[in-house]
Amino acid sequence: MRNLIAGVTVVTTAAGRKATGMTATSVSSLSASPPSLLVCANQSGSFAALIKEGRPFCVNVLSSSHVELAKTFGSADANKNFDGPEWLRDHDDVPYLVEAKVRFHCKAFQIFPVATHLIVAGTVEEVEFAASSLKALAYSDGRFTTVA
Repeated sequence: MRNLIAGVTVVTTAAGRKATGMTATSVSSLSASPPSLLVCANQSGSFAALIKEGRPFCVNVLSSSHVELAKTFGSADANKNFDGPEWLRDHDDVPYLVEAKVRFHCKAFQIFPVATHLIVAGTVEEVEFAASSLKALAYSDGRFTTVA
């Protein structure tokens, strides 16, 4: 699995002002009609605890300038603070990254437990794009890289 190259995202959710997020490389399109995607999350994490309640979530696709952010949200011990100017909240109070390459605002419609993870199927409610010149951040073989 280590050799699979994958795009890097930070997926966020919230219950009121309590917000959490995680770095995820297991994000995939599911359907174009209706637009939907899949997110895989470790069941022991704080994201899984909130998403099990059917909370809305946001998939923030990271660019090459977001390596440190990916590392922060990839650590279970990290302080995941959404108070800085790089974060805003959508109409569901879910934090989103202002400078994300792309943002998918979603509503969970099905959650499947599989082994140690949850597979979350979400309907895409809104898509927001950043400047197209940003290079996407990818991860493979234990290293971050970029994709044009």
